[in-house]
Amino acid sequence: MHYALLAELCGADVLVLGPDVASPTTGHGLPAEIAEYRAQALRATAARARACFSGALAYCASWPAEVLEFGAWDAFDLVGVAWFPAAPKGAEDALVQFWRAELGRVEAAVARAGKPWMLLETGVRSTSGASLDARFGRGPADGAAQARALRALARVLTELGNEGRAPDGLFWWHWDAAADAPGAGPRGYSPQGKPGLGLFEGLGAGR
Repeated sequence: MHYALLAELCGADVLVLGPDVASPTTGHGLPAEIAEYRAQALRATAARARACFSGALAYCASWPAEVLEFGAWDAFDLVGVAWFPAAPKGAEDALVQFWRAELGRVEAAVARAGKPWMLLETGVRSTSGASLDARFGRGPADGAAQARALRALARVLTELGNEGRAPDGLFWWHWDAAADAPGAGPRGYSPQGKPGLGLFEGLGAGR
């Protein structure tokens, strides 16, 4: 409970247990009793965290499998989603159409929990094929492709925000404290020193 205590001492509003820590709570063909045992173990962890931390608890589930199968949302105050957007085509309007539909499916899935939700992990690499494979990227470094994806994502979130349907927050994966860190390289997720840097303000326009 080290991090729960640290979060309390620092006055944090939210403590996220995960992502990936509890991915085994989903079934994936496991016997039901094992899946339930793992869900109960996560609930116990959340209960111990609440004994130390007075803020809200969240868990960040990966989309789509874990979000659809996760069985312990009752132990948390916020639904967190790790969503790395990908689309079959890279044109900006096509990205907007595809990602709006995808976030609609995410919204419908998390609505079953009846709790606020946030994109706790999302990002697009700065590669020529970033929108085709957001996690690993395809092709050479291409800051313009990342900027195009950021513009599309900002448009989607603005549209959803105007409809009162946007997530309650977004955390970008990732931003390096040091501009020369490996993740801030030409093919990384960070927009530091790249054309997409100025588009971050637009990601919150819908809120």
